[in-house]
Amino acid sequence: PAGLDEAVSAFLPTFGMQAEQLEMMMRVARILTQKYDVVCTNPPYMGGSGMNATLSDFIKKNYPDYKSDLFSAFVVKCTKMAKLEGYLGFLTPYVWMFIQSYEKMRNYIYSTRTIETLIQFEYSAFEEATVPICTFVLKNSKVRKNGAYLRLTEFRGGMEVQRQKALEAISNHKCGFYYESNAENFSKIPGSPVAYWVSENFVRTFEQGTSLGKLADSKQGIATADNNRFLREWFEVAINNIELDCHSHEESKKSLKKWYPYNKGGEFRKWYGNNDFVVNWKNDGVELREFKKSVIRNPNFFFKRCFSWSLISSSVAAFRYKPSGHLFDVAGMSVFSNDNLYYLLALCNSNFSMQVLKIVAPTINYQCGDIANIP
Repeated sequence: PAGLDEAVSAFLPTFGMQAEQLEMMMRVARILTQKYDVVCTNPPYMGGSGMNATLSDFIKKNYPDYKSDLFSAFVVKCTKMAKLEGYLGFLTPYVWMFIQSYEKMRNYIYSTRTIETLIQFEYSAFEEATVPICTFVLKNSKVRKNGAYLRLTEFRGGMEVQRQKALEAISNHKCGFYYESNAENFSKIPGSPVAYWVSENFVRTFEQGTSLGKLADSKQGIATADNNRFLREWFEVAINNIELDCHSHEESKKSLKKWYPYNKGGEFRKWYGNNDFVVNWKNDGVELREFKKSVIRNPNFFFKRCFSWSLISSSVAAFRYKPSGHLFDVAGMSVFSNDNLYYLLALCNSNFSMQVLKIVAPTINYQCGDIANIP
């Protein structure tokens, strides 16, 4: 700022600084107040669990919307250090492109900056990094234009292969892994992921379609907190002690049977199956309800027919019909609908929905909200 040198000199006697200390202080001050044409960095990566108390408090206070990782706070800080017409270049983990906890960072970029170019590398291509990374350039102002994107996620063999494929994409835009997209379209998809490879028709389905969550209820169920105590596989108990056809809590209270079909997710299987477990729900689950560590969610949906999927999957999701009489687990989440159940089951098992979930749920976890966002 104007007068900085004079101000520091005036306080020199007070602080008793040496000349070299003063010069260092002035140099740091100039750097921190200067605006740059270009800011380019590989910012530090550190999640909240790795921060000490001082750093954690600083990030939460000064960057509350970008506290998921230190690198996201750095990205925002760097936008303040560049001139309005300047550029920013980053090498970061690519989790910010998809994961829910970085949604505010994405929307900050979409609404105030312009993605000029972005390269998404193959998962383990950069040996020096312990996380999958991307590199991208931002213009430090908002411009309505398409950005250029290179999707190199399918090319294994290290960074030399990635370099060659990047050069190929630059010289041949019809190579199949070069894309142009306007970041404004990303905000039309639930969660605002950087889904640069999808078509305009695909984006339009979210604008014009109705989300599954408006047609049906997707719910979590029971967390027993002690499966060894409350769960059995169906063949471990007497068949005449399993209630297979219960339709309500009132019927359960009247039944003398102890075990009830229990939907707990399970392996990849479409349409039907994984009916492996039963749960102790005798007298409408009185023992489980009284167990202090257990959590009973959405009991008004118990015993209703539905379709279900597994919370965690090693590949794509698979949806299965469950007839009435089942209770369901936190890992065996379920969709309930009186009128559209079979149609929605078919929709969720379609190739289209698999592509949707790759975007709105890019990890191996499929939450209720992810399924509800299918258009």
